[in-house]
Amino acid sequence: MHRWLSGCLPLRWHNGESVNRISGIVSIDKKAYAVWDRVRVSKDFFDLLITHPVFRSEPKAINTAQYWLNSIDAAVARNDGHPVTWGWKDIQDRFRPYAQKATVFRDALRYDLHLIEFTTYRPPANEMAQGECRKFITTPLCRSLLAGGNYQWLYRLLNDPTTRRRNQVAISKRKRARTVYADPFLRMIDEFNHAVKFDRDGLLGRLQRDKTDEPGRFNSTLHILLAFERKWFTELEVKHGRVYHAFVALAKEYRPFALLDGKRYVATLDMRACWPTFFGRFMGDFYDYWMQLPQSDQRAVEIADYLKKEVNHSALKSECKCWVDIFTNTAQDPRQAIMDAIGIKIDRGDMKECLNVWLNGGKQYERVTTGKINRTDNRALEAWFNNTFPNMAKVWSVDDRTQTGQCLGDFYEGDIMMDVSLYAYAESMGLTLSYEYDGVGVFADPDDSELAAKLERVKTFIQNLSVNKHQLPAEVKVKVL
Repeated sequence: MHRWLSGCLPLRWHNGESVNRISGIVSIDKKAYAVWDRVRVSKDFFDLLITHPVFRSEPKAINTAQYWLNSIDAAVARNDGHPVTWGWKDIQDRFRPYAQKATVFRDALRYDLHLIEFTTYRPPANEMAQGECRKFITTPLCRSLLAGGNYQWLYRLLNDPTTRRRNQVAISKRKRARTVYADPFLRMIDEFNHAVKFDRDGLLGRLQRDKTDEPGRFNSTLHILLAFERKWFTELEVKHGRVYHAFVALAKEYRPFALLDGKRYVATLDMRACWPTFFGRFMGDFYDYWMQLPQSDQRAVEIADYLKKEVNHSALKSECKCWVDIFTNTAQDPRQAIMDAIGIKIDRGDMKECLNVWLNGGKQYERVTTGKINRTDNRALEAWFNNTFPNMAKVWSVDDRTQTGQCLGDFYEGDIMMDVSLYAYAESMGLTLSYEYDGVGVFADPDDSELAAKLERVKTFIQNLSVNKHQLPAEVKVKVL
């Protein structure tokens, strides 16, 4: 039995401790061990919510609210800061133990406490149509309050021996429920995530700097680091030729603090301008795809007839080669080459963003240098492409351009970078690679005198995969940290 002072409001922590905020009496509920290691409610978060009558009448719901908001905030971070869809049933299930309805808690968090914003639910117009679920996003106030609690919890996980030990026990208990992946590539990533550790002092020092200089990165990084410390990761899946996982979501400023079986994160290799490069190959393959579809498909017949009539196949192959040459020419930066051809002068980072957005069917992009929306660069790029590569433009016009990026990821980037032979080859030289979409990170002994030569061998291996699979010599950049 918990002992509470008469008239005081208790708060059940996720770690199984019941704390009286006036007396400070703490008792441990061992049955709550399974969920003890969820992030604690910070004092500032509690002090805000307890002022509201909805949470004052059911203070245990503060814990639930904090855990839900943390889940939303982490999902928003994974979605590049954009709102995320959140199903009503999940919200309802979270607040089901309480007397008040879930909508009462949800609305209090939005309208009175200003911790979240969400869109209006749009029901389906008819039985054949699909409705639109609400999209949620945390407010700056919410992110600040959550970050305070998250940092305190991470600090204890890294520094407090008792907390670390209990965390290890909780991780051990969860092993029985850990997903076992049949796919060898997913299994490799899962094993990597569970094995990687971080240099504590370097990590905390970087966090302290980002807390002041880069608060957005500070907030999102805390979610990822807590996942690593707790070994609690989202389910892995292959989607559009890529596998989202915690390490690749970690900001590049933090990856050098990673440790793996005595090795440090010492270098990266990535395919330069991966999607733009393979776009040239994709247009040729896309033409062949429509030519080879069975004649029983009426739409395929119509598109094939259009392409036969409008596209000069020999000229198409020449244009595709010319396009690829722009991105595989090591003597020039492809971004600069395109800017020179178009006749615009912008930052190379802006040109990269413009090109990537355009490849996905976008008609405007946000300049990385100013944060301003720009359409004129996209128009100039489109006009140059249509004039210089008219046959490629006609092939590209027959389908949804917004799906281009997904196709490039599925058929080219993923086909190369998710080949397990690459990772086995690196291991044979004493290197461990971390999958990072169109590239890899390299874990090695920093004092390895043969490191430079080994990196060149890995580079050559990636290029050979590109040639053997897609007859295209992709350019691979090597960067030693």
